[in-house]
Amino acid sequence: ALLSSRAVMDRQTAFEIVYEAIDILNGQRSPDAQLMKSADLVLSGDDGTLDSLALTTLVLAVERRVKEVTGKEIDLMASSTVDDAMSTFRTPTALVEVILQQVA
Repeated sequence: ALLSSRAVMDRQTAFEIVYEAIDILNGQRSPDAQLMKSADLVLSGDDGTLDSLALTTLVLAVERRVKEVTGKEIDLMASSTVDDAMSTFRTPTALVEVILQQVA
């Protein structure tokens, strides 16, 4: 479901944005490598489903969508290395927390 422009960023909206980004990734993945849209899906780390390139693609899609929805530019990777990002964005829930901090 597409969100109206300049929506208030609440937790549900942030999850919808992350899940839309997962849909974008799924469009680039084979049918047997589709990601489940679950709040506790392990995205990155030792048992994560994404490599650093896929995680970067996800983060960029989230940033772009946040700007469309709120008009605010956020930089989720601002002060982090790829290793930091792999732990910071471990699950959709963790990613939502960072989004909410940055748009607050």
